[in-house]
Amino acid sequence: MTNPSVRNETPPRATVNGGGTAVSFVGVRRTFGAVNALDGLDLDVAPGELVALLGPSGCGKTTALRILAGFDQPDSGQVLVGGSDAAGLPANRRDMGMVFQSYSLFPTMTAQDNVAFGLGLRGRGGGRRGGGRLARARELLDLVGLADHVAKFPHQLSGGQQQRVALARALAIAPRVLLLDEPLSALDAKVRYQLREEIRRIQLDLGVTTLLVTHDQEEALAVADRVAVMRAGRLEQCAPPSEVYRRPATPFVAEFVGTMNHIPAVAVDRGTVRVGEQTLVCDGAWPGPGPVTVLARPEAVLVHEATEGDTVVSAATFYGASTRLRLARPDGAELLADVASHRGGALTPGTRVHVSLLDRPVLLA
Repeated sequence: MTNPSVRNETPPRATVNGGGTAVSFVGVRRTFGAVNALDGLDLDVAPGELVALLGPSGCGKTTALRILAGFDQPDSGQVLVGGSDAAGLPANRRDMGMVFQSYSLFPTMTAQDNVAFGLGLRGRGGGRRGGGRLARARELLDLVGLADHVAKFPHQLSGGQQQRVALARALAIAPRVLLLDEPLSALDAKVRYQLREEIRRIQLDLGVTTLLVTHDQEEALAVADRVAVMRAGRLEQCAPPSEVYRRPATPFVAEFVGTMNHIPAVAVDRGTVRVGEQTLVCDGAWPGPGPVTVLARPEAVLVHEATEGDTVVSAATFYGASTRLRLARPDGAELLADVASHRGGALTPGTRVHVSLLDRPVLLA
C-alpha cells in the first residue's frame, strides 16, 4: 500500500527551452525473490523538471531508473512517458539519454568521436562523411566546457572531464528524458561540486526532463526542483528541497536528510510539547500526554554562554562559516548545535551554556 502521508507535490514551473516530457510511475512494483525493490511507486515528474531520487542503498531508486530506461520491467503498474505507456518498448527505442557512475567511454575514440557515436547509431546529425555528426559533437562538448579537448582520448582526460564527455554523449541525441545514475560519486569533492552546477545549468538551458539517482543529500538538495526520498521501495516524501529539509513528512525523512538531535520532551496539551522551559507546537500527529522525543536540527539549537548554565561544550569543530558544537547535558544526553564561527570561537570546550530551541513547530520521533 502506498504511504498515505507522502507529499508528492508538483509545483508550477516556468516554461523552459524544449518543453520537456512528462514521466509518471503509477503503482509500479518490482520484486527480486522476497525483496520488494519497488512497492507500489507513484511519482509524477513534470516536463522539464529535475527530480532527485534520494535514499539509502536498497531503497529502489536505481531499480526505478532502470525500469524507466527499459533495462528492467515492472511486475505490475505502469510507466508513462509523455502520457504513453512504455511497457514492452525496448531501451533503444525509448529516446532517453543515460549517464552512469562509470564513464563507459570508448578508450580508442576521441572525446568528439565518443559523443558522435550515438548520433551515428540514431542516424542523426548527418552530413557528408559524418561531418554533421562531428559538428554536433563539437557543439555539445563546447556546451559542457570541453571545446579545447575534442581530440583527446579518455586516458588524456581527468575524471571530471570524462564525465562531461559522458554527459555530452547522452545529450547529443536530444533525449526526451535524461537519466543520471550516481554520475558524480566517483569524483573528488571540488570537481563534484563544479560538475553538479554545470549539470544543473545545462539541464535548465535545454529544458530536458531529468531524473537523478544519488545517495548524496547535499547534491540532491542543491540541484533538484524536487527531492523524492525513498525507503524500502516506497516514496516517503516528494517535495521541493527546502520543504523536505524544513518540514519532513515522516521521521525517516527527518533522520535521513541532514542531521537530527533527539531531545527528551513531554507532550503536555493537545498539539504542544514541553522541552525544558519551552512550550512548542507539535508539527504532525500529537501522541497524547506523556514522554516524547523531539527532533531538532543543529541549526535550530540556540546556544548562549551562561556561567550558571547546566550544559557544557564538550567539543567544537570548525567548518569555515559555521562551527559545530557538541554539547553535554546534565542527564548524559548529547546535542549538536551549529553556530556562526565568529561566535563559535568563544564557545570553547568546557564553556557552560544555556540551550533552547528556535520557536517553531517541532517534529516528534
